Amino acid sequence: MTTALACAFAAAVLTVVMVVYEVGSSPVVLQLERALPRLNHTLDVAALLAHDLQRSSRLQQSPVPGGVVDFPLHGSIEIGNYYTKVKLGTPPTEFKLLVDTGSTISWVRCSGIGSQGSVLRSSASRALPCSDWRCKSKDKSVGCSGQSDQCGFSIIYGDLSSISGYLVADQIYFDMYTSQTWLPDRTVPIIFGCGTRLSKLFEMDGILAFGPGLWSIITQLSEEGVTPSAFSHCLDGGLEGGGTLVLGEALEPGMVYTPLVPSKPHYNVQLQSIAVNGQMLPIDSKVFDLSQREIIIDSGTTYALLAADALYPLMDAITGTITSTPVTVSGLSCYDQRSYSVSSPLPTVSFNFIGGGSMLLKPEDYLVQLGSLGPASLHCIGFQKAPDGLIVLGELVLKNKIIVYDLGQQRIGWTPYDCSQPMNVSIAPSPPLHHKGEASSSRRLGVCSLVLVYILLYLFDI
Repeated sequence: MTTALACAFAAAVLTVVMVVYEVGSSPVVLQLERALPRLNHTLDVAALLAHDLQRSSRLQQSPVPGGVVDFPLHGSIEIGNYYTKVKLGTPPTEFKLLVDTGSTISWVRCSGIGSQGSVLRSSASRALPCSDWRCKSKDKSVGCSGQSDQCGFSIIYGDLSSISGYLVADQIYFDMYTSQTWLPDRTVPIIFGCGTRLSKLFEMDGILAFGPGLWSIITQLSEEGVTPSAFSHCLDGGLEGGGTLVLGEALEPGMVYTPLVPSKPHYNVQLQSIAVNGQMLPIDSKVFDLSQREIIIDSGTTYALLAADALYPLMDAITGTITSTPVTVSGLSCYDQRSYSVSSPLPTVSFNFIGGGSMLLKPEDYLVQLGSLGPASLHCIGFQKAPDGLIVLGELVLKNKIIVYDLGQQRIGWTPYDCSQPMNVSIAPSPPLHHKGEASSSRRLGVCSLVLVYILLYLFDI
């Protein structure tokens, strides 16, 4: 129930009580009629901006129950990204969107951004006004310039590409699995970016953001009660690529967890050490000090980016048994596959996290095939030097595993897995993720309730 409706309800109850109080013991018969529409729990504040499009949606289908939402993945680490296909708008348009856990704002192309790919041409999109409380959030990528009443956004990514535009409310379409049935073509209103200016060529139609922020898809859907406040993905590292993204918590055996660092704009974790073939590398613990740098889990980054003081000992330990000189391709150290053999295999690598969780990488997990050198395949070690102040664990280390992002319990889990197989996923509801606007609404609701209690005490002299 929204704050306004709650206060209205409180006022209505108070009116009835006052009437009863005035007439004393006389019998009173009140004919009750519905003055406000029945609430639909699938609506959020975005519905206030998209009321017209929601009317037809509510008439045509029942409220969206909680369940598991499934997004099949395409792409591979060899082509540099994993993406999914999502329908947005009215009528729906299908977009190829990069799945990015390092981003908090989803966006698609709008007019003026180029002719390639899908473009949002929805008759029902409504621009988010500057007066909306979310436009006044602490997110520096969102705000108003004063030149219009549209809540704008502007994002600069790690490769220095940028996107800008304005935020809109519109429909997202998805298939859902509940404990009892499969529900195709469900719709829910969400807020996402309408991109009007892009600095570089972008192969996808936009980004599907799964970061921990206010605008994230998982945040919006979990606060609607549509999905749990957790999601899981499995990135297939095979030549065909693909995989699965589900909004829900995977429940496979062997799952290990590490806590998330609180109050961060990305999925930050505490890495404690790196081992090769079980032997701890001589890396100063200051390299992993969170006061010095962020350590981020990010599906939108292709490789693993490490601080120099961690990268060089790791590369020395991996390549120590390889006698041939590497070939550098796109900044990676690459070798003819014949440079290492069964008699001198490459070692395993372990990333060890706080809480006891260890992520084991076999050679096939950290090697990437990038073309060939003569008759042999050219395999590259996917560790690169990170910018100052960062360590980023990207698709390279996330592939061939189920990765669980449990926002409700503030933790990340993983286990090795064949990503061509289905996952066991929980559809149990979890507490919604609360943000500033909701907290202030709760406080206002508390004030309404408190005022009502005081008035009742006064009227009845309790």
